[in-house]
Formats: sequence, C-alpha cells, structure tokens
Amino acid sequence: PLPAADRSVTLQTPVLPVGLNRVNVQLLVPRAGQEAPDVLDWATRGLTVTTRVAITSLEPALAGPGYYVQGEPIRGRVTLNVVPPPGHQLTITLRDGAGRLWAREGVPLTGRQTVFTLAGEIGGRSRHLLEAVLRDGRGVVATARKRVSVVPPDTFYRTHYDYQIWQLPRAFSR
Repeated sequence: PLPAADRSVTLQTPVLPVGLNRVNVQLLVPRAGQEAPDVLDWATRGLTVTTRVAITSLEPALAGPGYYVQGEPIRGRVTLNVVPPPGHQLTITLRDGAGRLWAREGVPLTGRQTVFTLAGEIGGRSRHLLEAVLRDGRGVVATARKRVSVVPPDTFYRTHYDYQIWQLPRAFSR
C-alpha cells in the first residue's frame, strides 16, 4: 500500500537477463466485497540491461552435420567478450524438449574461450536445449542457448526404420 501523500515509489526488480526486458507495473485499488482488486492504471517500460562480461557465442562441437549421436559426450565451446574477473562461474546444462535435465556441469573458466564436455548417457531422441549460464557472486550475468539434436546410433535404425523418421537429420545423408 502507498501512503496517500506519496506520488512516486521505487521498485526493486530481480536480477534481469542481459538484453531488452519489459517491466509491467499496475496500480491496484481494492474494492469492498470483491476478491480481486481493480486496475486503476498501468504502464510498461523497456529496460536494456548490459553487463561488462557477456557470452558472445555458444558453439556445439557436433558429431555430424547438425546432430550429436546418443551415448557420445556433448562437447562445445563458450566464448566471452572479455576475460572474466575472479568469482565468475560457468554452468552448462542440457535439457530435452520436455524440459527434463539430462546433464549439468560446472565448467572452470579458462579465459575468453572455455571448452566443455558433458559426459554420461544422454537420452531422448529429439531436439535438446544446450544452455551456458555465467554467474557472479550476485546472480546470473549472462546466458546463451542453442538447440541441438541427439539421435540414436546407426544400429538403432536397422530394427526401427519407421521410428520418428521425420526427425532424423542423417536418415538420408548416406
């Protein structure tokens, strides 16, 4: 609630991602007998958030033309615009199309370019979301995302020819 004499208010926002963000503010007035308040006024403003350290690229090292083979490690490289100061941490995650987490790895920063490997059994036969998140002591500084495909090995298709044939990036490449 705002005191009657105040005509302005300072709002605290959470840590916002780098880039253009929109902030929506509503002035609500409670009404007797109603559960939900009425909207007296509203405003939307764009905020451009910049940071000194940013991720300029997330480059998957793919096994073939546009895909990873299931069971092989997910490799790639993250490039930053500057060498990060001490205290920054890089995390790489891989999620499938349903949002399930398949891999998460904290990767030591090695300067402007950092190479990563996500080992382990990467399942799912679909498009996955590869994400690099850079954090400092206060929260998320930068994020980069790439869609990648994970496909079964060639031996799978010998007995499952009709399985998701429309998603196979290499079914007709041989």
